[in-house]
Order: sequence, then C-alpha cells, then structure tokens
Amino acid sequence: MIYKNNFDKYFIFLILFPAFLMSHRSNIEKIETWCYRFCGSGNQNTVFLALLTIVCLFFIFLFLKFFDDSPLQWLLLLPLIFPISTAKGNENRELGLAFLQSNNMEFLLDWNGNIFTEQFLYNLIFKNIGLFFSNYVNFVFFSRLLIGIFFVYTINKIFFNYDKLHVILCIYIVNIFSLSFGGEYLLLGASPRTIAYSFGFLTIYFYIKGNKLYLLFSIVACLFHLHVYYLMVLPYLFFSSLQKKEYRTTLLNTASGFLLLVFFLFTDFNTRSRSNFFSNTFAQNAEGIYINRIIAEQIIPFHVRPFNFDELNNLIGINEYWNIGFVNLLIIFVIYINSDKNWSSHFAFIANINFIFLAIALLVAYVDKNGFLIALYMFKTAVFFSLFLFINNKIKIGIPIFAIIFSLIFTNWFFEFSSNYLETEIKNNKSMIIEEYAASESILVIDNSLKQLFSNSSIEHNFEDYFTGNNLMDLNEITLRNKLNLNANSFCDELNTELDYFVISPTLLNCKEFYLFTINTNYGNAGITGDPFLKYNENNGENFCSESCIRFYKNNQSED
Repeated sequence: MIYKNNFDKYFIFLILFPAFLMSHRSNIEKIETWCYRFCGSGNQNTVFLALLTIVCLFFIFLFLKFFDDSPLQWLLLLPLIFPISTAKGNENRELGLAFLQSNNMEFLLDWNGNIFTEQFLYNLIFKNIGLFFSNYVNFVFFSRLLIGIFFVYTINKIFFNYDKLHVILCIYIVNIFSLSFGGEYLLLGASPRTIAYSFGFLTIYFYIKGNKLYLLFSIVACLFHLHVYYLMVLPYLFFSSLQKKEYRTTLLNTASGFLLLVFFLFTDFNTRSRSNFFSNTFAQNAEGIYINRIIAEQIIPFHVRPFNFDELNNLIGINEYWNIGFVNLLIIFVIYINSDKNWSSHFAFIANINFIFLAIALLVAYVDKNGFLIALYMFKTAVFFSLFLFINNKIKIGIPIFAIIFSLIFTNWFFEFSSNYLETEIKNNKSMIIEEYAASESILVIDNSLKQLFSNSSIEHNFEDYFTGNNLMDLNEITLRNKLNLNANSFCDELNTELDYFVISPTLLNCKEFYLFTINTNYGNAGITGDPFLKYNENNGENFCSESCIRFYKNNQSED
C-alpha cells in the first residue's frame, strides 16, 4: 500500500511539473517585460521570483497548519474561481451577451444576439443579475463568485468523506489534464459547464442516497449544458441502475434523456435549436469539403481534433494542440491501471465508464476524418474520468508537500494577475480610441489577431461586435470567422453601407476614404521609449510602426 501511494504521487508530480515549469518561465518573462516599475537582470528576476515563492510557501504552510480541515481551505480554489483575465473568451460570449441584453441591446446584424436553447436558463439568470451592474468587469467577478460558491458547496457535498486538500488538489489536476486533452475544464471562471457539473454532483449525491431529487438535478444539469448531461451524468445513471437491476429507474432515466433531447432539438422560443448541428453533418462548401471538417480543423481543433490527418502517414499524426495532452493521458493511464477499479464503488464506477468513453472517443476521432461526430464533443469525458479516478485513489500527501504545490500555484496567480492588471491598463488605453471615435451604435470589427490587444469595454459601452461567436457551427460561422482575418479588401463593401462600422485592421485596406489613423501595438504602454500615445497618418507618408501596426477605419465620418 505504501508503494502504491508513492507510485501515484510520483506520477501526479509528472503531470504537475511541466505545468509549473511553463508557468514560472512565463513569470520570468513577465518580470522582464513589465519590470513591475523596475528592471533587473535575468538572474535578479529569477531570485526575486524564488524569494516571492518562498514567502508564499511560508504563509500557505501556516494557513494549512492553522486551518487544518477547516472550510476556509476552499479558499485555495481562488485562482480557479477568479482566473487571471478580466473575462475569458467564453465569458465574453456568454456573460457578455447577457450583459448586453440587460442593457436592452438591439443587435443590428441578424446573426448576433441569438442563443441556443441550452443557454436559455443561463442567459435568463445572468441577464437579470446584470441589471444590478453598470460595470461589466464587476459583473463578471460577481458571477464568478456566485458560481464558485455553488461549485464549492456541491463538491463539498459529494466528497464530504474525503480530505479537503486532497479534493482541492484533484480539481487542479483535473483542470491541467482536461485542458491539455480536449480543451475542457472543471472550474475556471463563470461558465455554464461549471454550473452543469455542480448539478451533476448533486445528481450523483442524491442518487447514491436513494433520493428521487436526483432526477430533478439531472434535468437542471442538462438545462445548463447539454454535453455534461449526455456524456457524463446520464451514462452514469443509466449503467449504474442497469448494473443494480433497477430496470424501472433505467427506463425513467432513459425516458427523461429522450424527452430532453427532443426539447433541445426542436424547441425554439426566442432561441436557436441545436438541430442545425445535425443538419450540417453532411453539408459541404463550394469546394466539396465537409463543413464539419473545416470547423474541426480551423475553429475547435483543441476540443475535437487530436489527430492531424495530413500527417497520419506516420501512424500517429498527433495535433500540435494535443502533444502535452497525450503525455498526460499516458501518465494518467498508468495511474488508472494501478488504481482500484471496483465496479461496485460508485466513484470507481464513474471513472471506469468514462475511461471506456474516452477510449471510444479516441477511436472515433482517429477514423472520423471528416468530423461527422464533432458536435458530440466526446473528449469532455476526460473531466469526469480524471476527477473520480484521483478522488477515488485517496492519495496521501503531507502538509509540507501541499504547501509547496499551492505556493507555486498562488505565486503564478499573483504574477499573472499583476501582469494582467498592467496589460489591462494598456488595453483600456487602446479601447478608449473606440469610445472616442466610434458612433454610439457602431458595429465593431476587430481582426482576429488584434482582439487580445483590446479590453472588454466595448461590451460595457454597448458596441455590437461583428460576430459574437454563438457557436452556430455552420457555413455562415466559417464565413464570418474568416472575414475577421482581414486582408486588403476586407470590409470595404461593408464600410460603404448605411450601417455604422468601426474597423480595426493590421493591414491597409483598399478604401482610403474611410481611413482614420494608425497606432503601434505598444500604444498606451508608459514603459516604452518615446510617445506612448502616438497616432499617425500613413496616407501622408508617416510610418512609425516598430513591430506591427493597428489601423482604424470608420464610415459616415462626415456626421462627426
């Protein structure tokens, strides 16, 4: 038994070490980039990082000793409840839409402002919460706190017999693994999938207790995230009841799942049905390429495309997004082989069926060259597989080791947050240009490569993004996304329309009449040499681009 515990520890550290190494390399770069108002040599910055980590280690060690087995230990999840960014991509798509709707946003483009039926409940809740906030960032952080508290409540409920530190560490490991192997996560900000997981935990808890409330919670989980329910919650209920020969329960769960599927496929009350996912399965573009293949390769390869089919002649052909993921999978597979796989244990049972599903997902992905089944997002099962595998193993790690692990996590969080704060300031400086020059009801067009350079203030000021990214998963979505890879001719036709457009491009467009001015990517950075707020006109022969240029275009300029 001692050997087994040590064996699992070593392999867990194999998962954690690369993540820590990459994050702390990033921290050194952040010190060198931002200087935190001072600049030092590489060695000085490394020493500074090491000292900060040691200080953090000391305080976390005291925290763990003083609050041993206290509910306050859940505070160690703060880096996941409040991730580094002011708002992630999914948050901007989901919370951003809710915030705009809370401000009675009327969308000018017919492909914007639509939600799928499964997003209806999430959108309904948070657009009403948004009524109490005038600041979008505050709304995001409050939403994260709300979802984080509920997640902690449900995770504490289902794993009440387990050591809190063990559970918290498992949550971090699950995030590391599932993000590298399928681009999924258990907890990371204000996501509807986290709410669905939380209701999934309540489902499992009450099912184990023999309480019929499990059925209600399973339905609610489905209303927040379709895939969480059908890939993880429902299979557990189905196979568990079948194993126990509770055939009435099996029939009830099957009927519930079928009725919910019908509801999602064909219900359309001010939302979009998911039925278009299936109608697009065999759809092709003008060149005869399946749309699903384009989506899998260009839009969501980190979710559904573990294999690069252009390189499968080497028998492996692993997609570059998945390299670390496959290494982590191998490590976890070794842990699984040496774990308790007792099918009579609920948590081991969940790990087993999700391991089988994950193996099926890999096989399907390898043969499904054209992406016919990408709508299933089969690799989401990595979350449940890894979570219940590690929870069930009950790996014993002493407080000193926990303190080291969490000091590294919190040190990275500190640097990321600090760096992000300074970066946000620079992003806001760029975004103020939009607020100053764009019309009050402009459609904002930002090149894909430049989006990360601007803050989310456009949401706060009710600017409509050209494409909000509602996961239409059809030819129109491919077209819209490609149009945002701006070239010399992009959006010149749109700028000639009556709608107010404000276009931000890295390239010179062939419509000089709409050109405003150019800035450098380092615009707003007070740490640069020279004028940090330089605007210049390339049409007049001025060119001060040191690295890359950001060009601004606007129609209907005569109205200003």
